[in-house]
Amino acid sequence: MVNPHALHLETQSIPHELGDADVLLDMRSLRVDNDPAPPRQKAKAAKTASKRRSAHSFLRSATASSPWQRPAARWALSLTSLLLFTLLALQVAVQERDRIAATEPATKPQLERLCLLLNCQIAPLRQIESVVIDSSSFTKVRADVYRLSFALKNVALTSVATPDLELTLTDIQDQAVVRRVFAAADFGKQQTVLEPGAELQAMVPVSVKLPPESERIAGYRLLSFYP
Repeated sequence: MVNPHALHLETQSIPHELGDADVLLDMRSLRVDNDPAPPRQKAKAAKTASKRRSAHSFLRSATASSPWQRPAARWALSLTSLLLFTLLALQVAVQERDRIAATEPATKPQLERLCLLLNCQIAPLRQIESVVIDSSSFTKVRADVYRLSFALKNVALTSVATPDLELTLTDIQDQAVVRRVFAAADFGKQQTVLEPGAELQAMVPVSVKLPPESERIAGYRLLSFYP
């Protein structure tokens, strides 16, 4: 048995100025300090920052070591770009030489010198939408002989080449019976070029021999085109 008079207990009183709220706050601070999460977050943030610094360092190193940053490389790149642009301009000038000469007559001497080097020639502009058949007629002169009369007009503001003509003779059912093609040289020997607003009037004899089983000619169609 234990003698209760021999057991000595010493107690320590808590100061009155330290309340329950202070004790609770102190315990919370202890739990926060013991929480292992913040060190992991700090380590992760440090690792991310290290990766970013490495990436920036790599980009700066790559930019500094790029051969295009050297003055000689920049000059070579500029000269290459200028050469390519010049070649493209020459190609456009050769392909569109007829249109350029028609719309800008002052450039024709330079284009002619260029064609001497490249073995090409400048021809009148072919722009069929600018040529209209102002009037036409198809009349019979005698047996199997007809006369085609027409007028071509240039409605553009530039000179255009005189087109060829296709004549189609039709029967009473509007079916093609005979076709004839007339080159510009056949009727426009003196007018191979139509100036702006100019009109070309011409007459062409047409010999037509229909097969016995064919119906008689009832109409015609006239079309201008460039071959």
